[in-house]
Amino acid sequence: TTGVMTISNLAQATSSAIVDIADASGDRSCGGLTNCNTHFSSEASAAGGKGSWNAATNSLTLYVVRAIASGEVVKISFTLTNPSVGQFAPTISIACVGATSTMATVVMTQDAGNKAALAVAGFNSSLVFQSDQSQSALNTITVSFTPFTTFSI
Repeated sequence: TTGVMTISNLAQATSSAIVDIADASGDRSCGGLTNCNTHFSSEASAAGGKGSWNAATNSLTLYVVRAIASGEVVKISFTLTNPSVGQFAPTISIACVGATSTMATVVMTQDAGNKAALAVAGFNSSLVFQSDQSQSALNTITVSFTPFTTFSI
């Protein structure tokens, strides 16, 4: 029996049904590492290096096709398309169910600021209003907004 790892709440992202898995630098050959994309497949019986995208649940399913040893560090990367509107980084989680063990769902630690996964530039809120609607009056226009990501100068 093959284990299944799921990375969930990749909110509003899109992808093709089959997702290429690479090492953390994006190298599909994994730079000679033995522990990156060879662990996972998009199907239980398929060769490694792929994952399965579920658009309905915004999650990536990875069938574990090679055992992962206790304490082994596995780093992978995959490409998704960001949402078309801004958003704060979602709370992304990971879980694994195997033939002999189950790992409880864990919330993943996000990187900070604009490096957080799926933090997309845009505005959480925006408002514009005026001080006077009278003809020929001086009118102060006030704009208020809250960005989803840090706006750097």
